[in-house]
Amino acid sequence: MVIPPMYRGAGGGGALASFDALDVIRGIGYLRYYLARITVDTNSTDYLLVEDTIDGTSWKSTNQQCGVTLTKEFDLDFDIEVEKSFDLEGVAIVNISYGVNSSANQTDFYLICKLVHVDSGATETVLDTVQSATATATGTRQDLRAALIMNITRTKFRPGEKIRLIVEGWGQAAVAAGTRDCYMYFDPTGRKPTDGGDGTHTNHSSVATLDLPFLARQ
Repeated sequence: MVIPPMYRGAGGGGALASFDALDVIRGIGYLRYYLARITVDTNSTDYLLVEDTIDGTSWKSTNQQCGVTLTKEFDLDFDIEVEKSFDLEGVAIVNISYGVNSSANQTDFYLICKLVHVDSGATETVLDTVQSATATATGTRQDLRAALIMNITRTKFRPGEKIRLIVEGWGQAAVAAGTRDCYMYFDPTGRKPTDGGDGTHTNHSSVATLDLPFLARQ
């Protein structure tokens, strides 16, 4: 997946329409990417950052039965490959929905997001990390919608490198019994998923996005 040029003509792909005065003064422009899961072949899938509102292969992380110790339930890498050199600097924003479903005992679940620079040798450099609020359910479910902010110091990306958003899900249950599912949603078209536990829909959007601050060329 190739990242588009930073600036296109009118109607350019991915550019957000709204900029405040501070954005203009700083020479920052935002591009929006959608978190998506794509089928590569019959045996594998990739997690990508895409510009378009495509239908993802699956729009929810696999339900995890949280254990009695705090555990990383999933660790997903959403990537986009760089085609042209550019700098990132400023505030990156992740919007994402997640939740927990418990049949009896308290279950807690939260997300950790990391924005990562991956060089051509596959070395990862974490630019910033943010943790969501904790979803808690006891004999019920709780779905949350988060806006998570990461502060990015000026970082240059070159052709052949990648922007990576790592999303980790961390969960813990009071008792290892009954339903204790944790999950997150990521469908670019916003299809309404079920949690696989009680069969009801999330009350929030299933769209997950990453807004990135690109610096204007000096």
